[in-house]
Amino acid sequence: MAVTLRQMHYFVSLAEAGSFGQAARDIPISQPALSTQIRDLELDLDVRLVERLPRGVRLTQAGEEMLTHMRRILIEVQDLQNLSASYCALRGVLKLGVIPTIAPYLLPPVLTALEGSDLKLQVRIREAQTDQLMTE
Repeated sequence: MAVTLRQMHYFVSLAEAGSFGQAARDIPISQPALSTQIRDLELDLDVRLVERLPRGVRLTQAGEEMLTHMRRILIEVQDLQNLSASYCALRGVLKLGVIPTIAPYLLPPVLTALEGSDLKLQVRIREAQTDQLMTE
């Protein structure tokens, strides 16, 4: 089995919390499930990452080194997701149909909000009576 981002996240959480119980509460996940994920990670990497102590855990030397890399990987993945999100902004044409009685009150704040956002939309506004708007 391959190392997963989830396992890396769990390991970083465990390292920061210092105990399985606290890490499990922080994530949130059950303590046995967390322990299983860390054990599987150690098996996948073929290295012991933590020493299980009566009151918490201590990272092994390998665990300390792996922690640095896993943090960097998780930051890079988050950066990738943020970059991807910037390309997923709403695009295309947004058609707004508004009745005349509320247009003067509704449109200025809506248009201001749209103008200040990072949306790639062409906004087309039609002011008409409800029956006319419903047919289009």
